[in-house]
Formats: sequence, C-alpha cells, structure tokens
Amino acid sequence: MEILFCFIGPSGSGKSTLEATMCKLYPQSFFKVVSLTTRPKRDGEVSGKDYHFLTHAQFNQLESNGKLFQKTDFAGNRYGSTKGEYQRPAKYGILVIEPSSFLAFRAAFEKDFPDKKLRVVFFDVSEACVYSNMRKRGDSEEAIIKRMNSDNIREDFESLRVIADYDIKDDDINNDLPGLFLRLVNNFENKVADSTCECGHEWDHRGVCKNV
Repeated sequence: MEILFCFIGPSGSGKSTLEATMCKLYPQSFFKVVSLTTRPKRDGEVSGKDYHFLTHAQFNQLESNGKLFQKTDFAGNRYGSTKGEYQRPAKYGILVIEPSSFLAFRAAFEKDFPDKKLRVVFFDVSEACVYSNMRKRGDSEEAIIKRMNSDNIREDFESLRVIADYDIKDDDINNDLPGLFLRLVNNFENKVADSTCECGHEWDHRGVCKNV
C-alpha cells in the first residue's frame, strides 16, 4: 500500500458505499481495511469481508495482548484493526474511522509507516442526504432518528482542527461519486509535482480543475 484514505463522516453519509464500490470496480488498486468490531452483524454482512465480528471478550483479549494497531469505542461497541491490514499489495487502502481515534491513529501510522501517505476524506453531507441514505439501506424510522440525534461526527471532526484533503458534498453523492473520487486520487498524485492541471488552471480544494 502506498496511500491510505481515511473516510470520516456521519453514519449514513455514504462512506461504506463508496468504499465498497471502489474496491469492487478497481480490486487491483483499492482495498478495504477490514476492521474488527463487537457490534452485531447487519443483514447481508459477511464476517471477514465487511468486518471481523468479535465478542467483547475476544476484542479485549486482542487489546490485552497488544495485537491492535488502532481502536475506538462508538455507540456502545468497540472497533479496531491490526497492523497487517495496512501491508497489502494494492496501492490504495480505505479506512472508515471515527474522529475520536483519528489523531492517535495518524500518529501511530506515520511512526510505523513513514514511507506511506495518509489522506483524509470528509463526507460533509446534509442531514437530508443522511436520512435518505439510511432509508435506502433499510433502517427503520426509529433507528434513523436515534442515530442522527446521537451522531456528533461533524462537531468531533471540526474539533480536531484537521483540514480534509477532500470534502464530499451532497451533489457528489447524488452523481457519479466513484468517478469523482477516482479523478481526485489521480489529480492528487499529479499535484505532487505540479500545482496546475494540464490546461494551465489551478486545482480547487478537491483536486478538480477550477476551469471545469
């Protein structure tokens, strides 16, 4: 792996959908960092593909044995990952991560993988978009309201004072988001050597030509 993209955003903002789509369309280039979790499986989820589903006792044992590279607690469940997840051969890794554990994760990542790059993608989408996405994935009205009322992801991210490399907006979600993200990835790599695009105009904050 050369670059790790950290996806941060509210539940239902489209993080997992984009992650799954990129890995399906470009399996030789993108891979999902398969995290550990103690939360129950949702319908259709597969252990080892979506998450490694563990009991709290199993998770705590890995933590006690020093096997976890990253960990966080969210909504009464525990999440984490092992170091081996970041050493796969594909070029781009994608990790969905909570703001509460991002700074500690970034410090550990930069220490253990100094030759790899880390980029932050923030899903800055509206509550209407979040609600629509949750309905599409089959969440009940009660579950949606409860999750949205307890979700402080936006505030937590802003408190980090971290500037995202990319901001995903509602219009991106509603259009060709995988295509946009692929262009963002390619444009970012081009920007390393050149601050302007091939037509001579500057890139905007998401890596898209300002003349587009």
